[in-house]
Parts: sequence; C-alpha cells; structure tokens
Amino acid sequence: ASLILHLLVIGSPAHPVYDEAWFLGTLDILKRNGVSVIFLRELPGAPGPTFTLVYGAVQHLFALELPWLRLVNVTLLGGCVVLLAAIFKTAQTSLPALSGRQSAWLAAGVFVTLPTVAVSSGMTLTEIPAMFFMLIFVYASMLGVAATDVKYAALWSVLAGLALGMAVLGRQNYLVAIAALIVLPAWPIKPLRMLFPMLAVLVAALLFMPVFAIWGGLLPRSVAYAASHLSPFYGVLSLGYFGL
Repeated sequence: ASLILHLLVIGSPAHPVYDEAWFLGTLDILKRNGVSVIFLRELPGAPGPTFTLVYGAVQHLFALELPWLRLVNVTLLGGCVVLLAAIFKTAQTSLPALSGRQSAWLAAGVFVTLPTVAVSSGMTLTEIPAMFFMLIFVYASMLGVAATDVKYAALWSVLAGLALGMAVLGRQNYLVAIAALIVLPAWPIKPLRMLFPMLAVLVAALLFMPVFAIWGGLLPRSVAYAASHLSPFYGVLSLGYFGL
C-alpha cells in the first residue's frame, strides 16, 4: 500500500487538485504576513495554522514544488506508523502467534492500508499533519503518566502539551482528547499522577487559546458564521457522518 501510494504521488499532477489550492494558498498568506494576528484572521479554511506552519517550514528549507510537495504528507504518514508502533508496544499489544514487537508493527502498519488514509496523506491536505502531532501527544502522555521520575514525567507532559496544541490548531476536533486524558492514569487516581495530564492540557491551552481568542471562536473569522436556528436535518447528516 505504501509503495502504491508513493507511485501515485510521483505520477500525480503538477498542479493543485481537490482542496489543495485552498490550503496551499495559506502559504502565501504566511509569507506575506508572517506568524501574526493578520495571518490567523486571513486563514480561508476551517482548519487552523498547523498545516501552513509545517508546509511553510518544509518549503522554506527544501523549496519543493508539486507533485514532490505531496511527499511531505506521505513522510508524515510514515512517522504516524512509527509512533503507532511505539504506542502499541508501550500498551503491550499482543496478536496471536506474534511477539510484542511484531504485534506492534503489524497493528501500526495496517493504518497505511485504510483507503481514507491514502486520500489524506497522498495530497497536501490538513489531516495528516494534525494526526502526526496527535500521535506524539498520545505517546508522550503514556510515557508521562507511566514515568516514575517526576522530572521526566513533567518533561514528557510538556512535550505532550505542545503536540496537543499543534494537533488542535490543525484539527479542532482533537479537543476531545482533553476529556479522554482522564482514562490514562491507573485507578484509583492519585492527585500527583493527575498533575502531569493537567500540565499537558495547560501547555496545550497556551498554544490554542490565544488563537481561538483572536478568531472569537473555534473557526477563523473568514469561515465562521452565526445561524438563526438549528436544523434537525443537519443533525441527521452529522450522525450519518459519525456512523461512517
């Protein structure tokens, strides 16, 4: 699946397709305004600035153009697999007739074969950069909660918070991870052990709360709008999307 994805990317058009033009256009906003309030307010899509910051850094360093620029997400997909393997190994995932290491890598490698992953990682779209940071957050959180040395636990928690902040600024739906943190510590929960997930949330909030404050909500001002009523049909569509 990974080999096919690489071949498809190498043979892909040298011009933006689908939503690529929308998101690649944010690189021009970044070049024009830098990381500033104006840059944040002019973002044209619902996702936050994580995609633009990642791709802006890569383009600044390597000056890649399409179709080679699409390999950035392919590379991040590989990073996601490595992180998933580390997460599964830490969680002691065990598959029949396989060692712990084999189980972790096989379970992680299955991620590459999901059809929707190929779409998200084969083009310059926003999902994979946010997911990459989200998996850093999960792995660092697991290590932080399990650490016996307070200093190392705090360092892992700070890293987890920075990664969570970048993930939320890439895809705001990752805010749900804050509520999920409660399931990580061993029960009964000890106040000291809860200090480290709380530290991660605090660090993450220091990243995304100023951005949300500038936007006046969870979306950039250019795409945010207020509706005068609630539509039950939109609720049905949302539940259908959730079901898929």
